[in-house]
Amino acid sequence: MKRWFSYLFLGITCLLFTMAAFLAGTSSAEAKTDSVLSDKKVVIQKNQNVENVVVLGHSAMVDGKVDNAVVVVNGKLHIGRHAKIDNLVLVIGGDVTQDRGAEVTRNMMVFHSGHKRVSYLFGGIIYLSALAVKMALSLILVAVSALVGTLAHNRLERMADMERSFFKVLGIGFISLLIFLVLLFILPIGFIALPVVAVVLALLMIYFIIVCAWLSGKIGGKLISGSQPRFISVLVGAVVLIALLNFPLIGEFVFLGLLFLAFGDLVVSSYFFIKKAPNIIIYE
Repeated sequence: MKRWFSYLFLGITCLLFTMAAFLAGTSSAEAKTDSVLSDKKVVIQKNQNVENVVVLGHSAMVDGKVDNAVVVVNGKLHIGRHAKIDNLVLVIGGDVTQDRGAEVTRNMMVFHSGHKRVSYLFGGIIYLSALAVKMALSLILVAVSALVGTLAHNRLERMADMERSFFKVLGIGFISLLIFLVLLFILPIGFIALPVVAVVLALLMIYFIIVCAWLSGKIGGKLISGSQPRFISVLVGAVVLIALLNFPLIGEFVFLGLLFLAFGDLVVSSYFFIKKAPNIIIYE
């Protein structure tokens, strides 16, 4: 156990130094605020520059520069005289006031608060769209998990080691993911660090699918007799697993467990890959 956490500590230390180097490289660059998404009142001050402004259920006052869009739903928008908005201005269920001197390069679309039909229609479209996207992602995850669990059955046998060290991998994934998220929110992401984050997220997605495929095979093996084809067994397990993911409250805990397992497996696999790589010294 101590050896595992020693390796984890070594990897975290390297990650901290790497991110510190990224921070030093980007600290001299001009600071720029990213998009603002809030369910509270938002004020963009003079000389403040943001990408987008999205406010839900409250008012917004823009007196700075917005590079893209300003969207306010069920709230009022005030555009100050120093404001410069380079793209769309959309207000649904509210009003807009604009001071003399404000620059709005595109036309504004305003659906006033009296247009209840528009607000209901907009809300219904958002709800149905979110439901459709959730169902589509669930079906895709079921299909991909079943295919990976069937086609890569022999390669998934290595997961037997993770089964014997289930809680250890879970703990490593929890600690590693927590530190990764803290660094992601604290340190600025420059043009150098962004590809690193993208690679980590892409690998995490791959390992998430691998963990889902492995668990689908385990669940299907418990529910389906061994006489059935491998694909049917994994498919049934995938349906049960994804159904649990979509179940209220339970689904959040299942998703977190899968995420921790995926990140833990990623860290452990990376460690063994580096250990076996030539010209790399690992101190035991």
